[in-house]
Amino acid sequence: MIHGSLLVIALQAGGLGAPQLEVRFIGNEGFELSDGETTILTDLPYEPGAYGYMEYDPGVLDPSGRVVSLITHRRADHFDEDLFLARDWSIIGPEEVTERLPVARVLPLSPAIQVGAFTVRPHRTAHSDVEHYSYLVLWHGLRFYFVGDTENPSHFLSVPNLTVAFLTPWLGCTAGAFGRGMNAERIVLYHQAEGEGTRGCFDAEVMQQGDSFTLRPPPA
Repeated sequence: MIHGSLLVIALQAGGLGAPQLEVRFIGNEGFELSDGETTILTDLPYEPGAYGYMEYDPGVLDPSGRVVSLITHRRADHFDEDLFLARDWSIIGPEEVTERLPVARVLPLSPAIQVGAFTVRPHRTAHSDVEHYSYLVLWHGLRFYFVGDTENPSHFLSVPNLTVAFLTPWLGCTAGAFGRGMNAERIVLYHQAEGEGTRGCFDAEVMQQGDSFTLRPPPA
């Protein structure tokens, strides 16, 4: 389990001119992935402190370039419609979230959605009684998986060669019970309560709000 204010991984990609991706933790399942030209937000903006989860200042969200929010499901600790409408961002998410939003700001769900240098692959996964999606996000050969709140790890465990998997405490425990390895170079915990760890079920990096790490593409 790794704590720290800044985690930096340099995956050498052949020179200073190579693209660079910064990944920053905002709170709950809210991450910001930006290469300077495009920013992907996961489950942002959400209602600060909803259901007793993490507080944050929505004003810290100042993403650069084209901005797209990936929303897993409609609950307030994952999406706040008023905060979203106050910005000019686009959105990918369940119809339960997007049906009330301006059509021009909604990117239709499809097997592969191109957003700048990112490819977003939504996958319908089970969670309670809501429409829910997990997301595989690709960027210059790097592969990120955001599980959302699903209780079933089957799809996550079937996706190979992940660079980073973002896992909830409960899904990590469930995945371990399947007796299969997690196909990720690193696992980052998210949607934990303040001070909560991995419940002892698996190893993961525990980031503090505002922490970030930087990635470069793998060698060609």
